[in-house]
Amino acid sequence: MKEVQKYKLSEFMGQEEGSKEEAWVIGVKRALSFKAYTSREKAQISMSLLKVDALLWWVNEETKMQVTLVQVTWEMFEEAFRTRYLSEGYKHQQVGTFHEVR
Repeated sequence: MKEVQKYKLSEFMGQEEGSKEEAWVIGVKRALSFKAYTSREKAQISMSLLKVDALLWWVNEETKMQVTLVQVTWEMFEEAFRTRYLSEGYKHQQVGTFHEVR
């Protein structure tokens, strides 16, 4: 974990705002790509950054998914995170931006 601290990843408290949540998950994903972490290690590191409301949400999510901490992969975590913290309006805005680029 000490090695991860050098990336200065920010904790995530669970406020819902769309772009800040997207920036957090992208920042974590990028920082963790600098080393060959396994999918499970990425998830564990990310879960350790959850605090306050986000931590409570994740504990509840683990129960719903019927998984233990060591079973969670980055893909599972990222999908659950995006489902919870990226509003439908924000998602539609991003899809619209994507279509404009195409």
